[in-house]
Amino acid sequence: MDIERFREYITLAQCLNYSKAASALYVTQPVLSRHIHDLENQLDVKLLTRDTHKVELTPIGRIFFEEAKKMVECYDKSINHVKQAASGMIGSLMIGFLNAAVEPFLRDFVLVFRKEQPSLTLDFQAMELDDLIAAVKNQQVDVGFATHVAETPELDVIEIFNDKLCAAVDVENPLAEKDEVSVTELSGLPIVCLDRENNLTTYKFNERLFERNNSEFNVVRFVPNIDTGLFFASVGTGIFLLPEHLTNQVSKDTMKVLPIIEPDSQIRLNLISHKDNLNPLAPTFCESFAKYAKEHEGQVFH
Repeated sequence: MDIERFREYITLAQCLNYSKAASALYVTQPVLSRHIHDLENQLDVKLLTRDTHKVELTPIGRIFFEEAKKMVECYDKSINHVKQAASGMIGSLMIGFLNAAVEPFLRDFVLVFRKEQPSLTLDFQAMELDDLIAAVKNQQVDVGFATHVAETPELDVIEIFNDKLCAAVDVENPLAEKDEVSVTELSGLPIVCLDRENNLTTYKFNERLFERNNSEFNVVRFVPNIDTGLFFASVGTGIFLLPEHLTNQVSKDTMKVLPIIEPDSQIRLNLISHKDNLNPLAPTFCESFAKYAKEHEGQVFH
């Protein structure tokens, strides 16, 4: 049943005049008469009575008039809702992130974004790096903030900033007297490293860094997370490698943080999304964040 027939009936019921209703609807009077007749046939009821002087609604016609208004209102609201969702004006977005990596700026950006897009619902999930990248590729997560993202045909990648890789050592370590360190100086020294099973991307990045600089990557202990890695480094088990933006977790009383000087040791933090993601909010969020990042470059990202 054509929703436009409902609109025509509503207009006629309000005007109670075929000529006026036809004019308001920009159709001819014979066309309007035929449409109303077809509507009555489809419903198998008499909606109107008509003579040479006036048009009146039947009792069923009055009931249908109220119901038709509700249906048209519901239809228009649903269509508008779909159009808004398709244009990225409403809906929900799942955002995956590495907690400590984005904490300095994600909270501030979300507050700004919600003011710009108050009808959008944002949900967040803190994840390990490899799980996060996989979730974006599988479209379980719409957008993600992740480091060490390799170029792939399936992902759109926005670079947020390049971060320095640092070496955290205990204060009794001879390297603690330095202000910076090279990979060559770390060659063969005991390294505490995030475990390969859950942090394979980070492990491979560090392994390749040492290989490129002809140095030995001597891992003496694997740990499940950064806090545990910093603990073992603080008691002299080995040197723990971590990005500069995470060094605020390092106790200055027990440890020294040394930036690694090699240019190829820098770590990129990226905003990633799947190129075939059908959620229209994904590009809306990414475009808004890219603009925000450019406007606040050097202010909140380090």
